[in-house]
Order: sequence, then structure tokens, then C-alpha cells
Amino acid sequence: MPLHGIVPSPLVNTTLVFLIASTAFAIDISLPAIPAVADATGATLAQAQRTIGIFVLGYALGQIPMGLLADRFGRRPVLLLGMTAFGAFGLATSLTQDMQSLLILRFFQGATAATGAVLARAIARDITEGADTARLLTFLASSMGFAMVAAPIMGSIFLAWMGWRGPFVGSAMWGAIGLAMSVFLIPETRPGPPATSTLHTLWRGLTEFARTPRAWFGAAMAGLAFCGIMSLVTLSPAVFMENQGLGPAGFALCFGLIAMGYVVGSLILRAFTGRFTVVQLLARTGIGFAAASVLCALAAGWANLPWTVALLAPVMGLYGANLGLANALALQPLGHVAGVAAGLTGTLQLLIGGSYSIISTSVGITDLTSLLTVFAVVSGMIVALTIVLIMVARD
Repeated sequence: MPLHGIVPSPLVNTTLVFLIASTAFAIDISLPAIPAVADATGATLAQAQRTIGIFVLGYALGQIPMGLLADRFGRRPVLLLGMTAFGAFGLATSLTQDMQSLLILRFFQGATAATGAVLARAIARDITEGADTARLLTFLASSMGFAMVAAPIMGSIFLAWMGWRGPFVGSAMWGAIGLAMSVFLIPETRPGPPATSTLHTLWRGLTEFARTPRAWFGAAMAGLAFCGIMSLVTLSPAVFMENQGLGPAGFALCFGLIAMGYVVGSLILRAFTGRFTVVQLLARTGIGFAAASVLCALAAGWANLPWTVALLAPVMGLYGANLGLANALALQPLGHVAGVAAGLTGTLQLLIGGSYSIISTSVGITDLTSLLTVFAVVSGMIVALTIVLIMVARD
């Protein structure tokens, strides 16, 4: 029976894909332009790389406010206003003249990008139940892989066409498409009447989240998965372009091949979501992460570019699978406060991944050996958390 007037369908799912992938697209389309941004603004490569971290910081801080507003005022008005602002900040970023202005505008674009991610997860929870929620969230997680594949390629095209400003124009165009689809395809889906006040909504969401152990495990698992994703996003421009000498097109190809693993892993997992519980599926991906940790550690000693790409593709597949499962683990028991819960999950996930990103860029990881070592460590941490989850879970 349809919930809130709509059910998952190709058009609705495609709209949710555009929304949840807004952040990945806005980040990854800029990656081929990082060296050009540094040259054009007179900044160092490390300073240009911080445009990624500052975007993620804004994205993290926007999660709870967007979820709170969506629970208080409804999904649709917050979604439309937020996506409008996302596109506007992307366009404004393309008009900047210096690194300081670019960083400020990227922060605000990141904050408004939280609209797409939080509302897509909340709407998915609104219109599905049980295993269908896990299936849809896993599918949406895989969509970020499609953005990771397409965005660097489009970024290199926009870079060749419009210079370093082009990729930021491309992010604004993505926002405009997501906004247009939302206007015509996404009605209001918030269950029940609004809370009596914003503070009441926030307090209710915080207390429900705090009392739900699975929500904490889901947020922590998503945070570690995001660390792995940020290892590729943040570090690969320096490793592939500066250390390995690839141009923007070569970088986009290698990045896209690795990101395809993310897509394939998410889609394979989606086929199993009706046969096993979320915890059982996380246990199975944990076995894969144990193998990934060992293989990455061994490969670090004789790393070369082709082998690195071949190894990281299936590893990213595991991250894609885990991210969707982790969000399902956190949100399944919290459908009545899905907006705030999605915001809290996203905030914790991003604070973990964002802090890791800042640390990893600060220590100067610029070669293949260091990059593989990082993936070995992060995969090992996911294995440890999975073991704890299995020990305390009841299914």
C-alpha cells in the first residue's frame, strides 16, 4: 500500500539519487581541477586540497539543522529551498577570484548539500518499511558510486572547456536538475503532524537516537566507511597526478575505474537485502574487509599504479556496501524521527570522516605505498567494529 502518496519507482528513485549524490558529485567534479585551482589562485596544492575538507565540514554541520527543519516544517519546503541554495553557492564559487573566498563559498555549498543527503535518506525511510528500507538505502548508497565515476570525467571536460571555474558551474547544474525533479516528483512525505516546536523536535530526535544502540553502531560504521571513501577522494589527486604524473583525463579514468567497484559492490549487496538481516550482511562484508586489510598491507610493499587501481576497486565495493547497510542499521528503528535521525547519522559519519581527512592530508600522504597502508588500517578498524556489533546484536 502506498505510504504518503508515493512509492519507490524509477522516477522517484532517480530523483533521490540526484539528491543523495549531490555532495559526492560536487566534491568529485572538482578533483581534476585541484592543481589548476592552486595555480590560478596562487595557493599551494595542500591549500587547494582543503577545498574538499572545508566542503565536508560544511556538509557535516548542515546535517542536523536540515533534518530538524525537515521534521518541523516538512520534507518538501526544506528540500526545495536547500537545493536552490546549493546550486546558487556552486555558481557563486565559480565567480571567485581568490582562495579565501572560494573556501568560504565551498563551506556554504557543503552546508546546503546536506539538504539532498539528509532529505533523500529521510524520504526513503518515509516511503518504505523493513527490508525495503535497507534495499532502497543500499541502492541510494550505490548512486554515490555512479557520481564518483561520472563526476571526475565531467570535471575534466568542464576544466578543458571553461578552465578551473568549469567544475563549479557543473556542480550548480547538478543542483538545478535535482531541484527540478524534486518540484515535479517529490510530494510531502513527513509522517504525522509536525512537532509543537523546533526544540521539541530536536530533543525528541536526540533522545530517541541516544537510546538506540543500533543508531550509534550505524553512525560509527558509516563514519569508518566514509574514512575509506575520503582516502580516495582527498588523497588521490596528489598521489595520482602529482606523484604518478597523470593528467586530468588519466586521473579521471583511474578514479572512475576504482569508483566502479563502489557501484558494483552496492548493487550486488542490494540483491541480498531481502534474504539476510542488516547485521548478518554486515558480518559478511566484515569478512571481506578482513581480506582487504591483509591484501592492502601486503601490496603496499610493491605498489604500482595498475595493481593499486585493480586492488582498490573491489575494496571500494565493500565501502559502498557498508555505507548503505550502516545507514539502514541506524535509521530502521527511528522512522518516527527520520529527519533528525538522518541528520545525526550524517553528522557523526562526516565528523569521523572529515577529521580523518584533515589528519591524512596533514601528514603528507603522497605515494601509492602510503595510500594502500591507509586503506589497510581503515579496513582493519571496520573489522574490529563489526566484531563488536556481532557480539552485542541479537540477530
